[in-house]
Amino acid sequence: MRVYPRLPADLLDTLNASRGGYNEMLGLTFTAASYDEVVARVEVGPQHHQPHGLVHGGVYAAMVETLASVGAALCALADGRTAVGPTNENH
Repeated sequence: MRVYPRLPADLLDTLNASRGGYNEMLGLTFTAASYDEVVARVEVGPQHHQPHGLVHGGVYAAMVETLASVGAALCALADGRTAVGPTNENH
């Protein structure tokens, strides 16, 4: 079984302070983070809806990409490495 180093006590504060423009615009807030899971929430409002009143699928896609990237980064940092989410652009 792999043993990871202890995560800093202020990890949630650090994650929320470094969310970046897009995640701040979405209103994403990290609520839990460990090597096993990363949890965030978005309080959905009209600004997240598509024209038919449903939550735009891009909101969910952005959340999934952010949570997966943060989880990968936490595990990579434990090995002295880095990780970032890939681009979704088509060239």
